[in-house]
Amino acid sequence: MSTPNVFSGRSFMLCCGIMCILCGLAACKSGLDDEIENNSSAGGNAASMSADSSDTSHAAASDASQTSASTISGESGASGSSASGGAGSAASDESQASTSVISGGSSAGSVDSAASHAASDAASSASVISSSISSGVSGASSSSASGGASSGGSSASNTSSSSASDSAASDATSSASTINSGGSGASGSSSASNLSGGNSSGSSASSASSATPWIAPASHVMVFIPSGTFTMGSPPDEPNRGGDETQHSVTLTKGFLMGKYEVTQELYEEVMGSNPSYFTIENGRSPTEGEVQERRPVDMVNWYSTLVFCNKLSVLEGLTSVYSIEGETDPAEWGGVPISNNITWNGVIANWNANGYRLPTEAEWEYACRAGTTTAYNTGASISDNTGWYGSNSDYKTHEVGKKPANAWGLYDMHGNVTEWAWDWFGSYDTDVGAGTDPKGPASGSSRACRGGSYNDGMRSAYRLNNYYTYYGDPSIRRDHLGFRVVRNN
Repeated sequence: MSTPNVFSGRSFMLCCGIMCILCGLAACKSGLDDEIENNSSAGGNAASMSADSSDTSHAAASDASQTSASTISGESGASGSSASGGAGSAASDESQASTSVISGGSSAGSVDSAASHAASDAASSASVISSSISSGVSGASSSSASGGASSGGSSASNTSSSSASDSAASDATSSASTINSGGSGASGSSSASNLSGGNSSGSSASSASSATPWIAPASHVMVFIPSGTFTMGSPPDEPNRGGDETQHSVTLTKGFLMGKYEVTQELYEEVMGSNPSYFTIENGRSPTEGEVQERRPVDMVNWYSTLVFCNKLSVLEGLTSVYSIEGETDPAEWGGVPISNNITWNGVIANWNANGYRLPTEAEWEYACRAGTTTAYNTGASISDNTGWYGSNSDYKTHEVGKKPANAWGLYDMHGNVTEWAWDWFGSYDTDVGAGTDPKGPASGSSRACRGGSYNDGMRSAYRLNNYYTYYGDPSIRRDHLGFRVVRNN
């Protein structure tokens, strides 16, 4: 009797099938164990390792590769980002690999990462290896080689081996490592952005830039004028004397600052945003060869315009505005500058205690022009080429300020170039407010005082244009030889 073959074909196939099933189960178990182990970083402290590197953000290298890996695990998920994908970091023949593994609960936020200061002039390629490992109960957001941002819960950050910007290196390899763990705080950043404290979310923050301070043109210089007593007006025998230049003693009890130059076209335009002058290249009135157009005195400004200019300049320099109209010191509230005599603007009030810019009084102007002299001109009894720009030497046009010698107190063009507006209503000296001490002119009138003469008319120290051309004092009038200079309290 023969023994049956237990390894018959059918039985053999059955055994092989059972063995395959058992092997498959074993393989699955092994893989499952590996995955569990890989994902079992309990919410404590995470460690990270990064290769030693030379920091660069504009690192030049050819045929390099960028690799960034972020591994983040924990109960409250966080987002990781790589240094790839930044502006200007792309290169020819370059391979970029970015890997993010996120496991755990809910992920929070995303960080925009890029090589710091990576720009179009960056090298053809850079080899940047960045690894960020974050773990903990509260998720953290890490960014490498870029200004960091924090997201989600409260995470603490420390930054090590942070990338420096603008350090070019050939064939360089850079690695940035950020470790975030435990506590509360802000995200780590391996570049310029410095975030600290609190629970912030979103993209990286940057400090607010401060406003750029106003820088005055070189022609805006003030000269100190000391207090003192002088004789205002002219003696009866002075040649070309006007009808209302009666001599009288005036005392100015306080020193003040006065513009070294007449207000130039560059200064006026800087403050007001426009240049109304007739003497410009655009109008076919070019300056004398070698002179600077922008430093010619502004002209075609009426008296009302000077009020606006003074208050605007005061604001630019953080000073208290002098002039107010109907209680307002802001020229924007005054409306447009009048082109005819305006009763509202004529009611302007000056705060004489304010430290802002203003027009000089007639007394201040003549006192400063004379600078201690008693002659018809501050250069002597008669006019000369050094006295200033006038009809005989000006070619009947304005000139760059400061081209003629200054007077004894360092003021230029007090004689000639352009006639200068003063604060006072024009009138007889015996009607001046304050009489012989700090006079400020009559209380009312129809025209404003103009002093100093211009490139085409008289220019004595005591000269009052209104004596000869009464219509010139209309505060709304504009002429190509009318300008001004400013003063302010010391």
